[in-house]
Amino acid sequence: GASLIWDNIPLRQVGLHIPSNMPYAYKSVKDLDTHLATRSYVSGYQASTDDLTVFMALAGAPPAAAATPHAARWYAHISALVASTFPGTPEGVTGVSGAAAAPAAAAAAAPSKKDKKKGGEDGGKKGPPSAEEIAAMKAAKQAEIEKKIIKDVTKEGGKKGVEIEGAADMGGLEFFCTTMEKPEGELKFLKMSMEAMNEVPDPEGEERRGGSGHVGKMIFSAGTEAMSMVAYVPKDKQNRINATEWLKSVCGDAGVKGELQAGGDAGLASAIAKANPDAGMFTIKMKDAAMAHGFSYLRERGCFPEDTGDDDDDDGDYVYGDDDFPS
Repeated sequence: GASLIWDNIPLRQVGLHIPSNMPYAYKSVKDLDTHLATRSYVSGYQASTDDLTVFMALAGAPPAAAATPHAARWYAHISALVASTFPGTPEGVTGVSGAAAAPAAAAAAAPSKKDKKKGGEDGGKKGPPSAEEIAAMKAAKQAEIEKKIIKDVTKEGGKKGVEIEGAADMGGLEFFCTTMEKPEGELKFLKMSMEAMNEVPDPEGEERRGGSGHVGKMIFSAGTEAMSMVAYVPKDKQNRINATEWLKSVCGDAGVKGELQAGGDAGLASAIAKANPDAGMFTIKMKDAAMAHGFSYLRERGCFPEDTGDDDDDDGDYVYGDDDFPS
């Protein structure tokens, strides 16, 4: 079989199940880095055999960590997990192709039983951690932090998805705008929020989550330095609202001044608006301006009811603001 190196990683050759949101092959480490830019793991929200498969398909750590920071971060974290799970010293094995499999760097660095015994080669003393070990420990710590954030983000997104689903079922809601708190302005986490909102509910789950994939949405999250935005429009509504055009209009608002991110289309788009306190641009105010513009865009196109202010009007059945959706 073909050798698996950084410049050519055909995942199909190592028998990896490819999720629907993942490319069939990484033609370069840059592709892997791009994939991991908005993800902590190859697939899902926890380390899985997908990560192990890709990890073992690589000959070593990224040769240019500065150019591919996301891949380097992921590799260091998986290295730490491998080292803690397989503490023995590998001797190398030969596969069916006849090529010797490269042992995992983290496992190779693990101390042998002899070294662990008192009076071993190092006399039972351990020297200071290497730069690689320090990097792995930092990556592992950061991964634990991200794991908690992801848990909070997906929980919040799942709950809000159910609330939007309920509003759609009761009042015919087709499009909506709302705020997410847990991502704290981080775009990669806000994308996870949207995924959780759109997730198909598990009929056997203890608590219903998601369920709003049929509702077009724009969600916002304000952090300290930036405000992130994600727009989603289901396929059957894209003839009325285009996600990228909707978000582009919001970004053009003088109170937002956001920047569209690459890769958007009619169904999904993302953007970031950076704070500028010297110019009076604060993320909280920017978020409010973005939401107001988002709703206005929908109303102009007849996709959201006009707010008449009349409590007796039928439009009062719709939800207009975040306060109606407590987290």
